[in-house]
Amino acid sequence: MQPQRLLSAGFLLCSLACLWWDAVASRPSKPRGWLGDLRDDLWDLIKSSLPAAAILAFVISAAILGTLCCLTILIGEPVQ
Repeated sequence: MQPQRLLSAGFLLCSLACLWWDAVASRPSKPRGWLGDLRDDLWDLIKSSLPAAAILAFVISAAILGTLCCLTILIGEPVQ
């Protein structure tokens, strides 16, 4: 596989993992372990150091880039 395709696939997997992580975190709360505490601490750090508009812009741009990566992988290379 070409490095560009691997990078695109990696970015797509990271985007999907972040979306999954957010969906899991929004479920009704159960007793959490250290991973949940770490996620909460990181989220508090991000919210306190970045404006809300920057976070929203990052999420939107990541979703657009993930979609474009999917389309690029699905369409493939042009035939010459």
